[in-house]
Amino acid sequence: MGPEIRLGPAEVREYRDDGSWNRLTAEGAVYEYARKAVTGRGVVVYLMGGAIRGATARAPLASWDFDRAAVSLPEGCRVDHEGGWAGDLSPATLDFAQKTLHVPGAATLSGPGFSVTGKDLAWNWGEGRITMNTPKSRIHPASAHRPRG
Repeated sequence: MGPEIRLGPAEVREYRDDGSWNRLTAEGAVYEYARKAVTGRGVVVYLMGGAIRGATARAPLASWDFDRAAVSLPEGCRVDHEGGWAGDLSPATLDFAQKTLHVPGAATLSGPGFSVTGKDLAWNWGEGRITMNTPKSRIHPASAHRPRG
């Protein structure tokens, strides 16, 4: 272990070469100088790049490794996207460099009209591909529009 900076409420922003950025807020955080990482509790990660733009991940604990460009969510998280989809994820890793989200355990995704539950979720938003082992899907038909009168 090396030097660390203990922070109360914290906000960390990462600006990418492509002009996008990501942000992490935490109720309390520690910056580990030797590891080049911020670990926080009561965390919200705001995702603002590419296909994940507009998503937020809320987690009890997160660690952002700046050298690897990855956020580890060891206690899982809740992800919400302004487009209407959401996910409840067991421990997960967001890898900004590889443009992937990997959840080796249980995951549930839902959106307008569907929900999928399974395990070993791998989302490569760079390639536009999502895979999941043993998925169970449910399609929720939209309510029929009935004219009044």
